[in-house]
Amino acid sequence: IEGGKVLYVGADNSEHIIRSDGPVITPSDIEASQQSSFGSMRVSNDWVSDSIAFISNDQRRLRLIDYDSDSRGSRTPDLTWAAEHITRGKLKEVHHAPNPENLLWCTTEDGNFLSCTYNTEYGALGWARHSTEGVVKSTVVAEEDGVSILYVLSYSYGQLKLLRMTTEEIYMDEFVREVFPSAQGSV
Repeated sequence: IEGGKVLYVGADNSEHIIRSDGPVITPSDIEASQQSSFGSMRVSNDWVSDSIAFISNDQRRLRLIDYDSDSRGSRTPDLTWAAEHITRGKLKEVHHAPNPENLLWCTTEDGNFLSCTYNTEYGALGWARHSTEGVVKSTVVAEEDGVSILYVLSYSYGQLKLLRMTTEEIYMDEFVREVFPSAQGSV
């Protein structure tokens, strides 16, 4: 469930919107309608401009959903249509990194991570597979001084490693590595 101009609800086999004519949804003023029948995975979604990025129930598609108030309906473009091979490892996470480039970072079940450059204005997109030492367990994007920073938690040679990766001026040619030799404590 994500809130926006309407309330988006993803289910195993469909996506719905819930809206109201008033300022808030009430039992006497509620309208629910199915918008698509793609289905979404039970993971956190992320905002991309005015859209929500979500992973399909089969974990092979990354879709956006956005609401058009004029037609009172939604669009759900498939961002993987041009690169179906890239999601063979099945997607498990998606994070948006808007600054300075508009990137979507996806983690796969088999321990890889992918990036999708997406420009809504021009309708352009491109995918890339990235590798690191070890298996990627999880990723997260944090905003630091107006720049989106990707943190990657990877497991390699019996150790968890937290990698800080940035696209600011170095375009992924460099990163800072912090190694934690034991699982004691918190990251």
